[in-house]
Amino acid sequence: MGESPEAAGSTANNTATYIFNGDYAGDVTATANYNANTYKIKYDSNGGTGTMAETDCTYDTISNLRKNTFTRSGYSFTGWKDDADTSYADE
Repeated sequence: MGESPEAAGSTANNTATYIFNGDYAGDVTATANYNANTYKIKYDSNGGTGTMAETDCTYDTISNLRKNTFTRSGYSFTGWKDDADTSYADE
């Protein structure tokens, strides 16, 4: 088989441009490779006090919410809600 393609710079969206200059005897297939996106869950005390570390998550992987450590005088914690108003139990 011929040589591997070599990177020739980058485009405006930061993806590499490759030059296929090997000695190929037939068609060449370029196969897309993917890495799962990562994101963080940040916890909002909603008027309470205290701090909580963020949770690092990976797309398509189950991540558990942290156990609540916030406190709010006169209130009992009943669970978490996301931006879409979906409720989640503590822990």
